[in-house]
Amino acid sequence: MRASIATLFLFLGFALVPAPGFPASRAVSQEWRFPAAPGKRIVVDTADMDVKLRAGDVEEILVTVDARISNVTERQAEQWIAMHTPTFHDSSESLDIETKRGPKGILGHLTAKARLSIVAPISAIPDIATLSGAIEVRGDFPGAAPLRLATMTGNISFLGAARSVTAVATSGKVILQVVRPLDDVIVRTTSGKVTLTGGARHASVDTASGDISLAELSGSVQISTSSGAVTLSWDRLGAGERVVVRSTRGSVRLTLPPGVLPGGALRTVTGKIRSRIPGTPAANGTVLKLPGQGPLFDIETAKAEIVIRVSGPQGASPTPTPPSAPVS
Repeated sequence: MRASIATLFLFLGFALVPAPGFPASRAVSQEWRFPAAPGKRIVVDTADMDVKLRAGDVEEILVTVDARISNVTERQAEQWIAMHTPTFHDSSESLDIETKRGPKGILGHLTAKARLSIVAPISAIPDIATLSGAIEVRGDFPGAAPLRLATMTGNISFLGAARSVTAVATSGKVILQVVRPLDDVIVRTTSGKVTLTGGARHASVDTASGDISLAELSGSVQISTSSGAVTLSWDRLGAGERVVVRSTRGSVRLTLPPGVLPGGALRTVTGKIRSRIPGTPAANGTVLKLPGQGPLFDIETAKAEIVIRVSGPQGASPTPTPPSAPVS
């Protein structure tokens, strides 16, 4: 079904000088409407556009583009606007939205701005990818398993709810604020910071240098980082769950619910271990064995500190292991 264009406002402003290559400006605002269907995927693939998607009390999918550029040649302006006017492929199962990167010129990099805005019913399943544009998603998407968000240099922000979330970024931040715990969250970044509030029953995060902060968790966690600091806290952590953390230079700080007695071990090469959980330290202080019958801990750092706290006043001052002996 072809989309009907509800509104079209196009402003073309440029200097009336006949000399070729004289700086020109273009601005465009367009709106399209598409039919919605339960479980319909909204797949966005764009280069340098910011993408904002929110859930609304609507019966169709509303797509709006706002783009402007100035201080470029007329040809560059026309090409850039054309590249940032989306192409659509619509079916009962998915709406595919695609744009390409257009030529900006030197001054155009300072003035070009493009945004893709989408309003969709809660039955939609967002799947958004950009190269340099920021991604902002807001709303409740109960059928999204997962809700996929990916960018290279843009930031990712999600406020709302979904069954699960998968987020991939290179240098952009990933900020997830959920109003109910996710079944599963997977995040991969290079240098971007990762923040989750609202919890998840299972979390897997892999970064090179980005800090990781996951709060209000309720299950297993797998973390890998080189230099990023790791901060984890749980509302609930039952027996049979696993907590695996690997860090080279980033500190690891865990806050557990009262009464949780994990098994497993905390290990470090040259770092320190401080824990409110009882355990048996090695003679040189580089390993703390945990004898509990609860969740299994497998936590290891090379040069960073490991700190285990218990939520509440009783967990305020972790007990250090004996002073470390020289490590050969």
